[in-house]
Amino acid sequence: FTHHHRQRAGLQPGEPDAEPPRLRPRRWPEERDRSEGEAIIRVSTSHPVDDKLTRRRVPEPLVELDISLEQTQEDAFSSGAEMEPVAEEFKAALDHIADRFPGVKKIHVFASVQPGVALLLGTRISPTMHPPVQTYQFQRTDDPPHHAAILINGPPPIEEPPLTEED
Repeated sequence: FTHHHRQRAGLQPGEPDAEPPRLRPRRWPEERDRSEGEAIIRVSTSHPVDDKLTRRRVPEPLVELDISLEQTQEDAFSSGAEMEPVAEEFKAALDHIADRFPGVKKIHVFASVQPGVALLLGTRISPTMHPPVQTYQFQRTDDPPHHAAILINGPPPIEEPPLTEED
């Protein structure tokens, strides 16, 4: 179930006859490039993700893909079924990068989405098919405003040896 942003209460599924939010048509590059590099995926459902700000974190991406609604709004979705097309489009973006840009070593994901959408996006990342995926937390008052959050499919953290009595 989804949570209303301002009311801090559960959202009821949308009206049966209401049209769910629609995704903008894809505008992804069709060329193939084996160069090594990094990629950006921006997912905008709650608010638009600013491409200039994302490039401050990843200045020279090999490829940039955008997934967005025709009309962003904080509480765009009221059911999991409405969120599913965004998650499927995200998986298509990951697959597109893996297929057409095999030299990409890391995908940076900048998302302005409801928590339920974020969880669904995470379920579409394959440990065997996709390179490491770095997610970001947005903090409006910071410069730059994006901070690395969760790294998925990355190398395991280095285990520190246990402290000794002397330490």
